[in-house]
Amino acid sequence: MKFLFSLALLAFPLFPLFPLTGWAGDGSAGLPEESAQIILVAAEQSRATVFLLERGRGGWQQVLASMPARIGKNGLAAGLGLHPRPGEKGLKVEGDGKTPTGIFEIPAVWGYAASVPTRMPYRQVTSRDLWVEDVDSVHYNRHLRLPHEPASDWERKAQMRQNDLAHALKIEIAHNTRPHPEKGKGSAIFMHIWRRQGQAATAGCVVVSEGHLRRIVAWLRPESRPVQWVVAAERLPELRRALRWGDAGGKEDPRER
Repeated sequence: MKFLFSLALLAFPLFPLFPLTGWAGDGSAGLPEESAQIILVAAEQSRATVFLLERGRGGWQQVLASMPARIGKNGLAAGLGLHPRPGEKGLKVEGDGKTPTGIFEIPAVWGYAASVPTRMPYRQVTSRDLWVEDVDSVHYNRHLRLPHEPASDWERKAQMRQNDLAHALKIEIAHNTRPHPEKGKGSAIFMHIWRRQGQAATAGCVVVSEGHLRRIVAWLRPESRPVQWVVAAERLPELRRALRWGDAGGKEDPRER
């Protein structure tokens, strides 16, 4: 029982343990049984390290070298994803500048280009594609494609295409989507390209260099049901033991800091 409790705290510290019926029983509590790829983000303050893990017969194996990343300027808050719902205390809210912790599905990749090297569902972002962050909208935290070019300030503010490098390629992270978005619990969470060569924190997304993001996008496989798992860095040693995580991927990649 003590072991199960410690696992629950990996992604959801300070929140109670809920039953994990239907989830993997190999030490990777909180992961769907069919998931075979994890983008693991271990964060401290507004900085993080990204590890790419694949499921093997004896546990999880790191692939590629770890990658430096930035997260929300105000650190972490409990998110809403595939994991058991945490309590209201410490939950992410809209505009808090925090990155949601937990386990989240990865539905698709988005970008400005007509196509990119990826096996994931890919959607080209046009000027008519919106992601709604207005908490009073019925479309809150949803994609919306306009039948016309944006005409109002509201529509222009919600545009996904901002004609900057940071948003030229992004991985959709399904935070606060199940069974439907909850008003004010955070929206528009993606993994995308960092600004100022990683010197800038974010409003809540996880960001990495363009080169690293393109490697991640090429690595993801929809049949592996990939997830993003965000945890506090202090939980990393415990998580390594729980996942029986092999370290074949090498040290942190310093080339694109």
